[in-house]
Amino acid sequence: MKQVCPLMEIERLHAVLNTHSFLSDHRSDYEDFLRDIAKQFTQHLPIRVDSYMASSVQAFDAPWPIIQANAIYFCSSMLSLSDNQHILSVYHSQVFGMLVGKMSRSPDSVVRATCSAALGLLLKSSNLCSWVDSTSRNNDAESVKN
Repeated sequence: MKQVCPLMEIERLHAVLNTHSFLSDHRSDYEDFLRDIAKQFTQHLPIRVDSYMASSVQAFDAPWPIIQANAIYFCSSMLSLSDNQHILSVYHSQVFGMLVGKMSRSPDSVVRATCSAALGLLLKSSNLCSWVDSTSRNNDAESVKN
């Protein structure tokens, strides 16, 4: 990651890789790192967010629970930080549904705990509020038409 970072030309990304969060063995620190990376990507590479989301969603079904957990938290962080309506409309309900399913069915405690934290991120994000507002406005408009 540290070797690829300079090629991405995001000044702050190199600093994120040198933080305690990246070097720590604690799960909560690594989640902070994932959130920081997601923030850098949404701010500096918005055109790539769709690709990152698609790849990360595929990793939800990886055979290794820690890879699943990392993909879950990364995707949820990207969604909670994104203001791109296309990204929110394409991935929000898909990721939300997958999180609920994994939280109730995964045998791994790390995956279940990460799903819980990721759902919290999505529910707290102001982007969810705007997504809910736009959805309810669309539903209200449909009700008026009928």
